[in-house]
Amino acid sequence: MPELGYQEVYLARAFTRLGLCSKVFTSTKISPTGRKILHQDYPPGICVAKPHNYEILRLKPFFSLRSKVLARGLRKKIKKFNPDIILILAIAKLFPVSLLSSKVKNMKPGMKIISFFGDAAEYIDRSSFGKKIFAVFHTIGFCLIKKKYYQKALRICDHLVLNVPETETIFRGYLKKKADIDLFNAKKINLNLGFDPEEFYFEKKKREEIRKELGILEDECVIITSTRVNKRKNLEAIIDIVSKVKEKGIKVRYIIIGFLGDTYERELKKYISRRRSPGIFHCYPFMDHMLLREFYCSGDIGIWTKAAISIQEAMGTGLPILLEDKPSVNHLVYEPINGWLFKKDNLEKVMQDAIRHLAVMPMDKRLRKRYEIEKFNHREYSYDRIAREIITRAAATKE
Repeated sequence: MPELGYQEVYLARAFTRLGLCSKVFTSTKISPTGRKILHQDYPPGICVAKPHNYEILRLKPFFSLRSKVLARGLRKKIKKFNPDIILILAIAKLFPVSLLSSKVKNMKPGMKIISFFGDAAEYIDRSSFGKKIFAVFHTIGFCLIKKKYYQKALRICDHLVLNVPETETIFRGYLKKKADIDLFNAKKINLNLGFDPEEFYFEKKKREEIRKELGILEDECVIITSTRVNKRKNLEAIIDIVSKVKEKGIKVRYIIIGFLGDTYERELKKYISRRRSPGIFHCYPFMDHMLLREFYCSGDIGIWTKAAISIQEAMGTGLPILLEDKPSVNHLVYEPINGWLFKKDNLEKVMQDAIRHLAVMPMDKRLRKRYEIEKFNHREYSYDRIAREIITRAAATKE
């Protein structure tokens, strides 16, 4: 979904920038996470992704249930494309399972198959009693599917890319035989999720423009969160702490991006209106990446309560990040180089310390620090670097 920008989008762009011919094979379906942003399925057939000019082929499924999709002809279409490397994403969604076959493996001499995995325990929604019950059945069924296809991927694929450190523990849980564990250790590659360096970078001019537009003074600290705003994200907790920080005389603003025009948007805005200083909160709907980058540039600290691709996108602009110390996200923070980690019971203290850390810096030093963080994050998390690493690993694989 180019409108959202997940891994398959960024990797295709990065490979194209490296001078490689890249093609994305997917379905016409909109993922459940994107239904409030895009409402109609994509048309079937080939389209060209601008401005990078790689092709996307969308197949109409004969079966779909939430994120699970099956379509005919995928293997045949890929054979016609005749690739040197096949990257498989989201095996548990079923769409690419026909590629886990010796027929595909033997399709072309020297062809490599690399599969990507990003499992994390917090991705399962347990925000209400009903969802907890659903999560139990979902987890049982999902694990049965995953166990089968993850083991198959272990045998067929040349490399297994793990996007989150926690994924390794989850994957290992599907393996019992020592031979399988040894094979897993030989094939695994730890590669974080990243961001598109063409879309996310720091620009001082945009910082000044957005802050002027919002009436934000130079000595005010702007905290920002961009995510699909829903109850599960528990943004009320951050709103309460920002309010407390303001009441202590600390100059702070909080920008929330990602409202979806639903009932919860009205509930959260009403909640904000009852705070003592509602004027320090700025609420915006889902934004395209160009405008989102400008808002990231305007901020001083980014904060998230759940794992989200928008974390890495913000990091691309050099925004210092404040994340909970948990397995799904704590690998992104190198304290104090690019941000800070907090526990559930000390967010207020860590937030205040982070604001004070920035407040004592003169603006020129704060901007130098921003450029340093941007440089560090681009070196670690840019999809151009990640794409080069994938190609290097694939080329080094022994037949």
